[in-house]
Amino acid sequence: QLIVVSCYTRFDNLAHGPRGTEAKRSLYTYSMDPADGQMVLLAITQDEVMNPAFSRFHPRKNLLYTCTESVAENGQIVTWRVCPETGRLSKLASSDAG
Repeated sequence: QLIVVSCYTRFDNLAHGPRGTEAKRSLYTYSMDPADGQMVLLAITQDEVMNPAFSRFHPRKNLLYTCTESVAENGQIVTWRVCPETGRLSKLASSDAG
C-alpha cells in the first residue's frame, strides 16, 4: 500500500502559521505494511511544488492529484503519474486553480 505525505515548503504565503520548519521537498512516498503499519520511504519528488495541501489518488488509474495552498498567489492542481512498484511520482500537468 502506497502513502504519499505532503509537506509545506513555504510558510510565508499561508493564512495560518505552521510550527516547525519548511520542508526541502514537497511529496514523500512510502510503502506501508498493513500487518504492522510500518512505513518505508520509497521516493521523494524532485519537482518543486509549493505547499501541496490536499491530495487524492484516482480510483482506477495510477494518478495522484494535489492542490497547492497560498494566500499570495493562485493555487495549482497538479497531476502526477504514480509508479506502483517504486512509488516514484512523475509530474504530468499543472493547472491554475484560480
